[in-house]
Amino acid sequence: MAPDDPDVVKRILRAELRERRQNMPSHERQLASEGLTARLQELVTETGATSISCYLSMPNEPDTRPFVNWAEANGVRVLFPVTRDDGLLDWTVGEDETERLGLAGVPEAEGELLGPMAINDVDLIIIPAAAIDRTGMRLGWGR
Repeated sequence: MAPDDPDVVKRILRAELRERRQNMPSHERQLASEGLTARLQELVTETGATSISCYLSMPNEPDTRPFVNWAEANGVRVLFPVTRDDGLLDWTVGEDETERLGLAGVPEAEGELLGPMAINDVDLIIIPAAAIDRTGMRLGWGR
């Protein structure tokens, strides 16, 4: 593969981003978590969303748990993705408030599975990203 192959470039960028996140000092990660929480609270409030989907963050990502706790405390229904063997995402509200590592090694909420179509009933979808450029183009983790 050529070095300018988009797949190679993406793999290199993802590796660099993983390393940067792993090396981020805890106080910077805390600030990032606080900023993410504040912005997501604003977004939910401004849009009037009453049902959202959100992921559970990895240890080296800004923490989504404070936002999820705020949302649930404010009556917002939160759906969490659950990976399936067939590659589709299932959804749960995580009523057990417990987590496990899913098929891709990411934290997932445990609870009654609602099926892949449950995502159609939310007002706002919050998805993880490795990076986002100034135009809003998302680079995922390649899963």
